[in-house]
Amino acid sequence: MPTLFFDNDGVLVDTEHHYFVANQQVLTTVGQPLTQEQFADISLRQGLSVIRTLLHDQTEDELAELHARRDAVYTELLKTEPISVPGIEEQLAILKKTCRMAIVTSCRTEHFAVIHGRLNLLHYFDFVLTREDYQLSKPAPEPYLAALRRCGSNPADCLAIEDSPRGQQAALAAGLDCMIIPNRFLAATDFNPTSQQVPNIRYLAERILSRKA
Repeated sequence: MPTLFFDNDGVLVDTEHHYFVANQQVLTTVGQPLTQEQFADISLRQGLSVIRTLLHDQTEDELAELHARRDAVYTELLKTEPISVPGIEEQLAILKKTCRMAIVTSCRTEHFAVIHGRLNLLHYFDFVLTREDYQLSKPAPEPYLAALRRCGSNPADCLAIEDSPRGQQAALAAGLDCMIIPNRFLAATDFNPTSQQVPNIRYLAERILSRKA
């Protein structure tokens, strides 16, 4: 039985825009603008903090305070704004019949709990790894290497489903094949062309199951 490793934000749930807004709001309070292009490059391609990257004259204590304020804004958006991806539960129900599935995410446990407290998706998955379950986040391969150890599967029998270049890089570095559902902030050309791209989540099960045929 093949094993599927799902990223969370941008794949299972529509939260990346809220994270952008949270960062943008906090940075605006210290006079630093944040564009969608900057967010895509720093956060989604490189996997870095936009606050730390853009603010060069802040102390560690000041950066920590800004990150805490960003997290508070993000938490509130997760509680109040739409986060569901239309069609995702239908796709998971189809895939669950023939695949093992897990979530491998850089989302912090506190945010993950808020997100999935509103939804009914976790029963489809055998296990979840969040940011606190490993040391180095994506684009490092450690999250996926930890997932492979957890499930005991051969990388050749696994597939990662990602929406960002940093996630794709992490999967490929761990020896996994990767399927891409491009994030709204990114273009198709942002990704390593070795990975198949799916234009919409509603095609996901069909594409994955056709790989097995």
